[in-house]
Amino acid sequence: MHIDLEFQNRYRPVLRDGKSYPLVKRGIYYGARDISSQLGRITGRTNYNDIEKVVSIWIVSEQVPKEIQNTATRYYIEKDDFIGVMDEPRADYDLMEVVIIRRGEAGDLTEPLFDYINSVFAADLDAIDRYTPASRNEKLKEEVVQMPGMGASIYQNGYDNGFDNGYDNGCTTTVIRLVDDGDITAERAAETLDKTLDEIQALLDEYVAKKDLGQADFEKVE
Repeated sequence: MHIDLEFQNRYRPVLRDGKSYPLVKRGIYYGARDISSQLGRITGRTNYNDIEKVVSIWIVSEQVPKEIQNTATRYYIEKDDFIGVMDEPRADYDLMEVVIIRRGEAGDLTEPLFDYINSVFAADLDAIDRYTPASRNEKLKEEVVQMPGMGASIYQNGYDNGFDNGYDNGCTTTVIRLVDDGDITAERAAETLDKTLDEIQALLDEYVAKKDLGQADFEKVE
């Protein structure tokens, strides 16, 4: 199974032209890309048995409409026998799933999922221990204690607090990716990277060109 975990700031990302798009479409696209990448170039010898299930999980932390805060939804492939009955193994068609978790301002502590996620974002090891032994797993503990500051936003706070000490190519690519995805504005990117708007536009044009050629790793936060 292939699992892709994404943190998202906006529930409906805004593009450079001001238009927004539904996050679920992006999740489905990422899942389809992952399935396609498993096979490489398609030939007459391609073995489709090699396809493994892809699960794309999105955690949205901010700018979630009030009425859908503290909700979670699964989107997956289901079989519908509308004429007759076909006894087909589920593993042969249930190959992609998108999960969107929409956090709220306070969090719904009656739901274990949100209690756990909010505890991770707050680096509350005692609360996390109710679900997984984080305090007894040194690697997990080390990662969890780095989480404070992410609660407000994995992107906003992370970049605001962490990019002041200089940038490498990975950080620059990540910020440009956020502009392309509609998570932040070009103006914010220019302020974050200490560049002019013209320089940001040039970087964005270069990034989009590489992405169109399949040369930009735009699915992972660097």
